[in-house]
Amino acid sequence: MNIRRWLYFVSLALALIGALIAILGSWLVFQNQAQIQGSRVWPLPGLILLDWVLLGILGFLGALFSNKPNGSAWLKGIWFVVGALMPLVILGALSIGLFVFISLLFILAASVLITIQRKGKGLVHLALVIVGIICNLGLSLVFILANGLIG
Repeated sequence: MNIRRWLYFVSLALALIGALIAILGSWLVFQNQAQIQGSRVWPLPGLILLDWVLLGILGFLGALFSNKPNGSAWLKGIWFVVGALMPLVILGALSIGLFVFISLLFILAASVLITIQRKGKGLVHLALVIVGIICNLGLSLVFILANGLIG
């Protein structure tokens, strides 16, 4: 097995673990929150948990399809996901932050390995991380403000 194929399979496994942590972690937090007497799950933290799940799935899909001939777009998507997970780590510091951070680490490791495999350019990926941070921070703030208006 050549090194490129090996890097792909390792990155795919890492992204899968990151996605599973996002899915299972969100589900566990959702279940725990739903069991607390007098607490609401929707719209918050439900929307944030859904955001985390979708980002985990997108990170895995990016790793899965990055090996295709036009996989550079998927690689860019993974780097966007890395950035988009960062606001969830910070905003969820006292609740889901640690779980999101672990999910982020696995997806970050996968994206680094895929970048090495595809010989990607670091500055482009850094810009995508920044765009991901800004976009998901904005989306999270919209969720929080909407929750304040509703509740």
